[in-house]
Amino acid sequence: MSIRLICMLFCTMMAISCSYKSFGQDIEKAKLEKAIGKQFRYPADLAANKVTSFFALRIFLSSEGKVDSIQTSRFTPKKMITELTKKSYLSGINWEKVIHHKVQVGESIIIPLVAYYDSGQNEQTFYEYTLTDIINFNGVNDVISNCAIVPTIAIPYNVYK
Repeated sequence: MSIRLICMLFCTMMAISCSYKSFGQDIEKAKLEKAIGKQFRYPADLAANKVTSFFALRIFLSSEGKVDSIQTSRFTPKKMITELTKKSYLSGINWEKVIHHKVQVGESIIIPLVAYYDSGQNEQTFYEYTLTDIINFNGVNDVISNCAIVPTIAIPYNVYK
């Protein structure tokens, strides 16, 4: 067998292995996006002004892999905090598949969220944010824990008249 053939086989096996490994994560990420999308109720006053919001959820996990508590970041629309901090809508998520390791006590996951007006004509109002604004969880930043940040979840909304 030639070296070239061995290298080709090795690369093919690596590609298949990596795609298989990320498949479970993709399914869990889709479940996570769907769960958040169902719970997501964008305030009518912000929607009427076509405002785009960028904020984050910080989810603390128990050692059993269950949601222990949820914090919202500084610029989370006030009318959304009650719904987004309910733990029940995230109960079906396998967090170990999302973060690729066994959940440790006190571990947290940060989920950046963006809600934008989807007109197809790029008419949204977007305010400038900094990283500090996104990870400022309403002044409660004194908890140090292992943390994973998942890719941003974008949720478009429409204005119905």
